[in-house]
Amino acid sequence: PRNGGKYCVGRRMKFRSCNTDSCPKGKQDFREKQCSDFDGKHFNINGLSPNVRWLPKYSGIAIKDRCKLYCRVAGTTNFYQLKDRVADGTPCGTETNDICVQGLCR
Repeated sequence: PRNGGKYCVGRRMKFRSCNTDSCPKGKQDFREKQCSDFDGKHFNINGLSPNVRWLPKYSGIAIKDRCKLYCRVAGTTNFYQLKDRVADGTPCGTETNDICVQGLCR
């Protein structure tokens, strides 16, 4: 490093956003799209309609779990973890600019 500094400890990684434009208002957000990919899938959960519709769950998720895909059943408060991690580039939440990369909020 320049100026007599020291290298950081740990693995070096660089990330770059390829699209920094704001999403159009009223459009489905990235997490919503990932949940809707499971529409009609009930995972053998008792009581779910064969036409179940999945919506993202934003609130009440632990910080360490924000890069997992939690979706709720439309019209209910029931929610489930549908994937161990969201797609890279998914915002960690609605109140942050951080994004999920390799299952971690960065």
